[in-house]
Amino acid sequence: MKYVKICEDTEKSYFLMEDASILGCNNNEIEMFMAKQNEKLESSRQLEFDEQRLKKLVVLLTDKCNLRCRYCYLDYGNFEENTMLKNIDVNMLCNIVDEIYEKYEKGIGYIQFFGGEPLIAFDEIKTVILYIEEKCMNKHIALPSYGLVTNGILLTESMMQYFQDKNVSVMISIDGDEDIHNQVRKGINAIDTYHLIAENVRKLSKKYKLMFELTLNRKHLSNYKKGDAKIWFENMKELGFVAGNVGIIEMSKDKELDLQEEDYPAFEIFERDMIDYFFEQFLEDDTLYNVDVIRVLSRLLKKDISNYSCGAGVSQMTITVSGRIIPCPKYAGLDYDIEQWNNEKIKTVIYNEYKEGCDECWAKNLCIAYCYSLKYRNKNNERFLGGRCWHVKEMNKNVARKIVEIKNNGNFDMLLNKLKEFKERIC
Repeated sequence: MKYVKICEDTEKSYFLMEDASILGCNNNEIEMFMAKQNEKLESSRQLEFDEQRLKKLVVLLTDKCNLRCRYCYLDYGNFEENTMLKNIDVNMLCNIVDEIYEKYEKGIGYIQFFGGEPLIAFDEIKTVILYIEEKCMNKHIALPSYGLVTNGILLTESMMQYFQDKNVSVMISIDGDEDIHNQVRKGINAIDTYHLIAENVRKLSKKYKLMFELTLNRKHLSNYKKGDAKIWFENMKELGFVAGNVGIIEMSKDKELDLQEEDYPAFEIFERDMIDYFFEQFLEDDTLYNVDVIRVLSRLLKKDISNYSCGAGVSQMTITVSGRIIPCPKYAGLDYDIEQWNNEKIKTVIYNEYKEGCDECWAKNLCIAYCYSLKYRNKNNERFLGGRCWHVKEMNKNVARKIVEIKNNGNFDMLLNKLKEFKERIC
């Protein structure tokens, strides 16, 4: 069994184990403990796939986008060989939805609208939601929940009211710091976009709940100082966001923004700052939540570990603008279609690829980082892909560290109660 040291105090060192348990002992004891492990970790590593329900469906609604983000892996919509910068054909989309509901008796759990900029295809969103509502009513099955990732510039109050009525969560891409955001998320004709998004968020957040997505790139880390993360997230809070996530730059259009090995010391400080900030926030009553931090916290407390880092092509799939079925959006523009809904074939490929690259890693059972599409894009290993690995390892180490601190401070019951309250609030 593999492990990693997460923290220490005057009496003990604390280790996060491969099975998601946290062990407190001295350094000699950990070696003795490991020496007694005669068998490899077995039964708990699994991920059950519901054969009757598709967990997640991503719909690429349009090739069009009103921004020219430097790190866009979809190349501003120019990712399909036959693209003419168009919106998806709704009739074609509804036909594919019919196929999905034929294969999965219980339908779809979650549908995410993506692009391009999905609000350019707002009419298409309304049409497909209405179609799915009628289908679910006729089949007497539960409606899916919905999500949408947008740059926020086109978002209006009437749109937000519709999304609220239809249970569509809205996540807005904004990169925290105004200067950094304007360097990497330009509009057409290279205009700065931060003030456009910020103004819209301030206005809409007075009435509606909005989430942010910050994509961490080299610009964030090049001159990072301890405490910068708190400044960025306090800014998100001031704008009116209630929750969000931090994503890591990966295989961007602009290679200069990709994380490199020399960025790790700053990245390590950022992750510690981020986890400290969001735990502080989480233990308060009215505050800003990081959904991924809470997800990692829940997984560690439940010891929820898995053979698979994601369900791409197995429990989730993506429909492109041209109607191709691919495992996830990051396969857009690649020759990698799902063949005849052959989940078992894809599951086998994914598992083998996973084992090939990660079998010796202490975090393999906790991993939400390994990305099959990035490996597929990076067959020649020309570019560094470590940012995602750093992220999952540092998140798990730091969340485990906070669990130890909270237990030692006698506040563990409060943490459990806060987690219960949060889950009740979002369910």
